[in-house]
Amino acid sequence: MEMNDKEIRLAEVAKALGHPTRIWLMEFLMKQSCCFSGDISDMLGIAKSTLSKHLSILKNAGLVKGEFEPPKVKYCLNLKVWVEARELLEEFMNMNVIEKSFLTILDEEIMKIQVLGPGCKKCVKTYDMFAKEIKELGIDVELEKIEDINEIMKFNVMTTPAIAINGKIAMAGRTPKVKEVREILQSSSQSCGCCCS
Repeated sequence: MEMNDKEIRLAEVAKALGHPTRIWLMEFLMKQSCCFSGDISDMLGIAKSTLSKHLSILKNAGLVKGEFEPPKVKYCLNLKVWVEARELLEEFMNMNVIEKSFLTILDEEIMKIQVLGPGCKKCVKTYDMFAKEIKELGIDVELEKIEDINEIMKFNVMTTPAIAINGKIAMAGRTPKVKEVREILQSSSQSCGCCCS
């Protein structure tokens, strides 16, 4: 089995973050307005050499940049790389939720579909895909577009576009395929509970 570049990079990031001390260091650096100069080993209760090893692991993964050995001690978050790494992690986590959500939500009677997004191209495309398929299938499903960021935050989603079915997030962070849209809508028509089914 061959791994693609995205999977390899995701594994590198996950390994670099795979220790509580390194998680703490990342959180600490995220809160800094500029590069940090100083010794935080006492704050962590670890030896300076141990701190240096943890920072080196983060640096090798590209998440942190700077110098960790005295007298040159100055380091900070590599913001560009961190943004890319965060997107990889979010995509991976959302994919797991998506697959699990489809298994449960598609068994329910779909009454309402909400497309969440602040008006980006992918958000508009997702809404238009659902509107088109609803019209072509001729089914009775309420479709709603939610663009207000405060309303979107109530669903606890990190990336958009996102799709909520009966108030439950089924997909987030990507535009669905036409096949997936049809599966969602057809599950509604098949579970309508009327006497003709």
